[in-house]
Amino acid sequence: MTTGPGVPETDMSKVDDAVRELYVNATRLVEENKHTLSKIEDYKGCQEHIRKSMSSPTNESYRRDSLSHLIPNVELIQEFYNAAHSQGVVFHELVSMLAGRGSQAHPALYKRLADVLVFCLTFDTLKVGTTLHRSFFHHHVVVSFQATIPSIQNDLSHYRRYIAANKDNQSDLVPETTANSLSLFVADHMPMLKAIIHTLHDDNNPHTRRSVAQLANLTCTYVVSHRGGLDAATELYCLRAMTAAILVYDHTSEKGAFRTKSTVKIKQCVQALQAAKKGNAAVAPLQDCLQYLSRHFNDPQTPHRIRSMFE
Repeated sequence: MTTGPGVPETDMSKVDDAVRELYVNATRLVEENKHTLSKIEDYKGCQEHIRKSMSSPTNESYRRDSLSHLIPNVELIQEFYNAAHSQGVVFHELVSMLAGRGSQAHPALYKRLADVLVFCLTFDTLKVGTTLHRSFFHHHVVVSFQATIPSIQNDLSHYRRYIAANKDNQSDLVPETTANSLSLFVADHMPMLKAIIHTLHDDNNPHTRRSVAQLANLTCTYVVSHRGGLDAATELYCLRAMTAAILVYDHTSEKGAFRTKSTVKIKQCVQALQAAKKGNAAVAPLQDCLQYLSRHFNDPQTPHRIRSMFE
């Protein structure tokens, strides 16, 4: 499996139309995702404008100033929401085609699947105010997540209060019903991953889930077989894709990713993370992702030998 951020584009001239069309659509989404990540990295909250407006509720100038900053931010949050929907659509098309083609599936589709998964995991981490390449997660990470969702959720909460109080003057505003949906979206600690997880819940197809598990195993094998020969960025990319795939599988499989006989080779995957983080500190948070963002890690059926690898 050829993966990594610097891999040349695949020649799709000899594939059938369905594969080519999906690849082109997925590639377009991957390019859009780069801009989405830049936008969330550069997100500037309206805390100061909100504070001034709330401290002087009768000051019309402060109110207009606050709203003039809030509206573009809420529209940007709506872009993120729409991007999540796009991830779900393309993700499900990819896993469906991979499942249907089996061993004949074009490897370029796995690359695009990895791209989508890496984007979702990276976005979700940026959204809560920390990044996989800059800092580590803490124990009780979900609690920490809720405490570190700063400006995005605050901006949206204040905007919803505004439109609730001004129901007769909303012609130029994001509608209240949309704002409510956005609020549910940003309240989740991993909204992008949840968007693709929901698509697998909806179809309840074991074959599409197996495609996700297969990607986790493929990226793990690739990293292990090229140990010492990958640059840090490519290694991190592969391990992010592996981690995201495990999380998606664990949230959609009834028995999860950690049990004995799981389709995911979880022991080898965790060992790959442990080996890589010795020389690449940016890998370290990924193991915490598996422990704290998964659905089944704390199940009684998770073998002690797997649990002990996280201690």
